[in-house]
Amino acid sequence: MATKNPTAPMHDISDAIWRDVSRPYGFREHVMSVVLPEQLDRIVSSVNSLGAQADSHAIAWALDHGLIRTEKARRRLAGTRPGSLAAHCYPSADLSALCLLGDWMTWLFILDDLNDEGTYGWDPEALEQALTSVVVPGSSGFGNTDNPFGAALGDMVGRAGAHMSPQWRRRFQHHVLDYFRAYVWQSAHRRAGQIPDADTFPQQRREAGAIIPSFDLIEFVESTTLPPGLYYSRTYQRLLTTAANVVCWTNDLMTFEKEVARGDHQNLISVVREAEGLALDQAMAAVRSRTGREIERFLATEADLPRLFTALAVSTELRATTLRCVDMLRAWMRGHVDWGQETARYLEFEHSASPPEYLDDLLAEDSTISRKA
Repeated sequence: MATKNPTAPMHDISDAIWRDVSRPYGFREHVMSVVLPEQLDRIVSSVNSLGAQADSHAIAWALDHGLIRTEKARRRLAGTRPGSLAAHCYPSADLSALCLLGDWMTWLFILDDLNDEGTYGWDPEALEQALTSVVVPGSSGFGNTDNPFGAALGDMVGRAGAHMSPQWRRRFQHHVLDYFRAYVWQSAHRRAGQIPDADTFPQQRREAGAIIPSFDLIEFVESTTLPPGLYYSRTYQRLLTTAANVVCWTNDLMTFEKEVARGDHQNLISVVREAEGLALDQAMAAVRSRTGREIERFLATEADLPRLFTALAVSTELRATTLRCVDMLRAWMRGHVDWGQETARYLEFEHSASPPEYLDDLLAEDSTISRKA
């Protein structure tokens, strides 16, 4: 099992950042009134009314797959409200789809906790080995059934993939592997005590946030696979990238205090501050401004879709489907922030060199001993 060195990167990266944010304040009010870009007000989206049912399903599913084993872990997941996040980001999903999407959020959150707050996030060798045991690339189920995370992933891929094309399944699996690789990249930076390079960070941040496979699931909600000519066009790729950046960077703004409290600088604010030699308030303002520009870029690109449809001779039916997919990209940008005001996930953190009590090292375990009897 990986062992975290609590003294290595925790004290030697921009200590002034922690001194700046150690003052108490009402974090939600601070985030909403000061930190988040005003352009978010231009993004309006509905919320799926089935979120509470998806929350309940996610807890039962996580228990069934052995992803949570203690009352503290159950309370942690209940306070996170993964089904509510799915409801904000996929407002048109039916109950069956929304339950799967809540399970996906649950799987990501628990793995994220192991990486960010546990031992693996500081030991890239152990993390890479553990993540390798989760998947069986090229297999129909993708997940390794001998591992609880792999078995849970296989369950989700099977449920979603039954309704999707082989092309979509291959793309989704590729994006999950990108997510794993970016996790190891983050861990390597933490272990070395390095703040990421400003040029390479945005792509790595998108991949480590699992945003692109989460966007793949928009097509699952629509029971469609966008054709390659449309999906890989400059226009649609720009929509995906800008929306993903907005989700990741608003998340960085909302979670900065929590991450710095544990000595973690895989965050755009830390990256910008280091690269440009800014004070903390200047760096936060710069990230806020940059995020606002991404929203404007998304909206401008969205307005260019009719030209793309004409160039590709896209059918009326496919145009409508694509626009519904783009609506869910909008929902992700707005919904992630709105959910962030409701969840306890970003408000509860400890100043400790040891992993939180709700963490179990599920990556190292065999599913035969971890799944609920």
